[in-house]
Amino acid sequence: MKSIRKFCAIIVGKIISFFAILIGNGSGAAAPGLVALKIYPELITDLCKNIEKKKIIISATNGKTTTATMVRAILENNCDSYISNQTGSNLARGIASSLIKSSNLIGEFKIDYGVFEVDEAVLPYMIKQIKPDIVVLGNVFRDQLDRYGEIDAILAKWQKALKSAKPETQLLLNGDDPGIAGLRNGLKLETFFYGIDAKIEKDEIILDHAADSINCPICSKELQYKSQQFSHLGNYQCNFCGFKRPKIDLLAKDIDEKLNQTQFDVDHDKYEITLGGIYNVYNALAAIGVARLLDISYSVVNNSFKNVKPAFGRMEEFQIDGQKYKIILIKNPTGANAVINILRKMNNKNILIALNDRIADGTDVSWIYDTDWEKIGDVKQIVCMGTRRYDMAIRLKYAHIEIGKIKTAVNYLSQIASMKNKDDYVYILPTYTAMLEIRSQLEKKKIVEKI
Repeated sequence: MKSIRKFCAIIVGKIISFFAILIGNGSGAAAPGLVALKIYPELITDLCKNIEKKKIIISATNGKTTTATMVRAILENNCDSYISNQTGSNLARGIASSLIKSSNLIGEFKIDYGVFEVDEAVLPYMIKQIKPDIVVLGNVFRDQLDRYGEIDAILAKWQKALKSAKPETQLLLNGDDPGIAGLRNGLKLETFFYGIDAKIEKDEIILDHAADSINCPICSKELQYKSQQFSHLGNYQCNFCGFKRPKIDLLAKDIDEKLNQTQFDVDHDKYEITLGGIYNVYNALAAIGVARLLDISYSVVNNSFKNVKPAFGRMEEFQIDGQKYKIILIKNPTGANAVINILRKMNNKNILIALNDRIADGTDVSWIYDTDWEKIGDVKQIVCMGTRRYDMAIRLKYAHIEIGKIKTAVNYLSQIASMKNKDDYVYILPTYTAMLEIRSQLEKKKIVEKI
C-alpha cells in the first residue's frame, strides 16, 4: 500500500510540475510537493534514502539562500552530484518538489549530496524527515513576528529538534550569534563554530536598539560585548553564569570589504568572494565549514567562490539601456540595517523601496520603525512602492528625509526604467514577494534570467 501511495504521489507531482511549466505558471517549485505530501506524507524521508553520501540542511533568518548557493558551487567544482531546492522554495513542499523532479516514477535516483535550504519555522520537521548528516545554522533575528514569534521560541524548538537528530549528525554553528552558540548546551552532537575576528575590542560595547538576542541563552541575564559585527553578532560573554562566545574553529581575519568583492583569511588561506557585506563573510564561512566536513580542498573552494553569482534578489544586478541596477532583498531590521550600512557611504543615491505585507513577507510591517533609515545618507530620490508604499513613505518622512525626495509609484517596470543614476547603480530594496513581482516583470522582458 505504501509503495502504491508513493508511486501515486510522484506521478501526480510530476504531472503538476509539467503543466505548471507548460502554462508558464512558475517552475513547479512548490505545488507538486504540496499535493504529493498530502498523498504520501513520508515522501521526503523515502526519497532522501537515495542520497548516497551526505544530506545537508542550511537554515538561518538571513543568508541561507546565499550559503546554499555557495555550497552548491563548491560541489559542482568538485565534480559531485547534488539535489537541492535551489529555487528558494524552502518549506516541505519545495523540498519535496525538488526530490520529485530528480526521481523516476518508482522513487529511485542516484546522487551524491542533498543540499536543502530550510525555513526557520519548519526546521524541526525537516530534521525529522530528512535525517541530515550536517546541519548548518547561521543566525536568528526577529523576522515575520506574525508567523515565527519571538526568537527565543524559535531557538527552543530548534534545540528540541537537534536533541532528536541522529547521533552522528554534525553541527556547524555561527559562534558569533549567542542564541545559535547556546544551542549546543545539552547536546552530544559533534559541533564546529565559525565567526569573524574583530579589529578592535573594547571593555564594553553598547548595542544599538535593533539588536535582537542580547540576553544570555543560559541564565537570561544581559550579555556584555567586547566587539560587535552587526545586530547581536560579535564577541560576547555573560558576567553571571560564565557563558561566552565559544572557541571559533573557522575564524575570518583581515577582511577587505568592497561593494562587489570581499577578501578575508581563514587559517592563513586567503579567500575571495564576489559579494560585499560582512554578512556574506558569514555565509562564506558556513560554506567553507561544509567543505571541510566533506574534505574538499581549499583550492576547490576558493575557485568556486570566484564563480558564485548573487542568488536571485540578493545583490543581483541587471541593466536597462546602459543603466545599472542592483536588487537587494530586505525583510527585517537586521538585514535592512546591514544594507543601509553599505549604502550610506555613497552620495546622491537613487533608491526604490518595495514594501509588501503578504504572508511570505510578514503581515506586520512595524519592523520598518526598528530600521535605521535615518542613516541612509545622501539621496537623490527614494521611490516607495508595494502594497504598503504609503507606510514606507511616512517612515522616511519621520527619518527626516526631504519630502521632495520621497515619491510613491505603482508600476514597477516603468518606474525602474525611469530611474537614472549616471556612473552608479540604482538600488532596489524589495521585500520577498515584491522582489518576485519585480523579477517576474523583468523576466518577461528577458532582462534577467528566469529562476
